[in-house]
Amino acid sequence: MRDRGHITGLPIYQLLGGNFRDAIPCYVSGLPKPTLEARCALAQEWQSKGFHTVKLALGYGVAEDVANVRAIRQAIGPEGDILLDAHWNYSLSEAAELAAGLHDYRVRFLEAPLLPEDVAGHAALRQKSAIPIALGETERTRYQFRPFIERQAVDILQPDVGRTGITELMHIASLAETWNLKVAPHLSVGLAPCIAASLQVAAALPNFHLLEFQPPVFALANNLLKTPLVCRAGEYQLPSGPGLGIEVDEQCVRDYSGRKVC
Repeated sequence: MRDRGHITGLPIYQLLGGNFRDAIPCYVSGLPKPTLEARCALAQEWQSKGFHTVKLALGYGVAEDVANVRAIRQAIGPEGDILLDAHWNYSLSEAAELAAGLHDYRVRFLEAPLLPEDVAGHAALRQKSAIPIALGETERTRYQFRPFIERQAVDILQPDVGRTGITELMHIASLAETWNLKVAPHLSVGLAPCIAASLQVAAALPNFHLLEFQPPVFALANNLLKTPLVCRAGEYQLPSGPGLGIEVDEQCVRDYSGRKVC
């Protein structure tokens, strides 16, 4: 079955109304090293490659989380940006304490601080926190995002195109735009079609903020494509071909399925 992009010969972003950008700014998601010293070194390594924004996985207790952020800030200096993902680990009081403790380290957003269903808690936290609150990877429709928006419980929305689909993500972003909110699409373990769909959407959003970049997943995704996607110096390159702009190497997929290496 051919999609509308291939029928018309147009990339998806053109079918969504055109692109606001040719390159998609991104952040490195996670510093998967066993020690804090190694994580600091990895952050510096990415910075040397032009990736000046990193996201840390937190949720180990307020004091340890603050210590981790302090070390990363010292490692990358004032020119780097830090994002945080607490993975729903904190209570309201703990998250408020964490936000206060991070005040001096120029954290750009605090993601998933509370349980994802807690609209009232996020609204209360947003009133207490000087750090922007980001959430939404678990939600699938604009109707699930709407209470967070109307209760002023969020600063940055993070719909995942793998869960919402392209059309619904555009509806979510439009709703966010009416409240002057930014959208930073979540992008975790989805392979090439999900990554490419996220790029198409990110290009077409007027209120786009940043896109997630998962290096190990990205490398695996490219192994299954005839022409790899490109991410360098803190930006994805927008594919220009029809549809999602990618072509899956079906033989390579078959080889992977048969436990062979392409």
